[in-house]
Amino acid sequence: MLHGVHSVTLPHQRFSMLDSTRFTFFFEFFFTSVCVPSPAYDPSSSSSSKTEDLHRQINDVVLLMQQNIDSVQGRGEQLDNVRQKSSYLEQNAIEFKRSANNIRRKMWWKNIKWTLLIGLLLVILLVIIIVSLTKNKSP
Repeated sequence: MLHGVHSVTLPHQRFSMLDSTRFTFFFEFFFTSVCVPSPAYDPSSSSSSKTEDLHRQINDVVLLMQQNIDSVQGRGEQLDNVRQKSSYLEQNAIEFKRSANNIRRKMWWKNIKWTLLIGLLLVILLVIIIVSLTKNKSP
């Protein structure tokens, strides 16, 4: 894909924004030369009226197609925004998981240290109690 060209995947086809630009240019170039009102317009003439109706219908179709192309381009831009946001969220999720694992590991070690410290204090306290009791019993 070219740099700066956005793509939109439609059902069963791939539509790039570069193609839509060419498409828009084609219709603007072609239909502005075709859809220009006839200079010899006579309201009483039925063929001129039919031609004018045909020009009006063609202009309506061109306008509708241009609006559709603009909406497809807008959807493509919205899809690009969603892709960028999802990529950003994915990167943040990976970083969050990494930092959460680091914090979990640190907290586990901190918990082990406190458990060992309390256990050591209990052993020292028991030794002191046992020694003081044995000293009092031996005259």
